[in-house]
Amino acid sequence: MRKVSICMFLAVACAACGDSKKTVIADRMEKINNLRTIANLLLVRGPPLPMKDGALDVYALVQEGEITREDFSLLRRPREDRPTDEEILRGDYANFPYERHRGKADLGLARAFPLLWDKTPDEHGVYVVAMSHGGAEAIDEAGLKVMLGR
Repeated sequence: MRKVSICMFLAVACAACGDSKKTVIADRMEKINNLRTIANLLLVRGPPLPMKDGALDVYALVQEGEITREDFSLLRRPREDRPTDEEILRGDYANFPYERHRGKADLGLARAFPLLWDKTPDEHGVYVVAMSHGGAEAIDEAGLKVMLGR
């Protein structure tokens, strides 16, 4: 039901847009939904966050069976086929499209912090960020820098 309402919102929001802008907005909404899903799976899994080599290990959700091969699209940018299924199964982050949280693996911190965010902004300079409270949002570069404490 929720996906239907999001699709309806996109259809209305993009009715007056050109095809390029429709694609950017649709991709952004898909990333928000995907990153929100990943963040919530991490929260349901419980603390501490899975870490590997000092960074959030999203692929732990694959190894634990929370994300199956049928849902690998959650781990990719819209309309992309990387990372490949094999890279995901190996835990290879070389082609993973998002930056990952580095630092403390404690979800109990009083203030929410970014878990995952776009490596590069979309063509409108917007980044999608998944937060430790389970939400995801689209922000500009200045907002991302503030969020990351830079």
